[in-house]
Amino acid sequence: MSIGYYKANIIGRRRIGRGVIEIRLSKCLSGYLAGQYIKVYVDCNEDKRFREMNLTSIPSDNYLSFAFIYRDTPWKNSIMNASYVLIKGPYGTFVLPDKHSRIAMIALGIGITPFVSMIRYSNVVSMHEITLFYIGEYISYLDELGNKRFKLIICNSNDINSYIKRIKKNIDYFYIAGKVDDVRAVKYTLIRDGIDASIIKTQEFTGY
Repeated sequence: MSIGYYKANIIGRRRIGRGVIEIRLSKCLSGYLAGQYIKVYVDCNEDKRFREMNLTSIPSDNYLSFAFIYRDTPWKNSIMNASYVLIKGPYGTFVLPDKHSRIAMIALGIGITPFVSMIRYSNVVSMHEITLFYIGEYISYLDELGNKRFKLIICNSNDINSYIKRIKKNIDYFYIAGKVDDVRAVKYTLIRDGIDASIIKTQEFTGY
């Protein structure tokens, strides 16, 4: 095995929403933060053998997990049939503050994945007050996100503006995750509505 890679056995696959698959791996690393991502390598008939995947697990879990929108591609077909993968990481600074904070999370479709990890971790540490705005056709994990310190609002892109205007004075940070163009459009809207760019954190997904 190459230096810097971890070998992880695939121990489970499950459908968690329309067209969305979660992969569970044996735990081969524990030094990560909720919201970070890993690079997942699999043998396939593509020049690019890895994809960047946000972890949906949290450090105290006895497994690693991530999820993606299933499409008929060599990489995704290969991982659906593989017995193990190689991973590198963790990477990223899209993580929770280390102090009590009021956070608005805006999940754009598959952008829910880093927030699953963050919300699950927040359930454990009871540190953050979270409002999750869930936008898009790929709605997943709803049965796993219940929490007294967590409020869920399912809406569409046309509604998000009015919600944000009502709550922005009571929010310390805005987190946005999803496809590149969608994330940038929402960030532009927030800044246009007077929200300081320094309190907006983003995670842009490519390859979907």
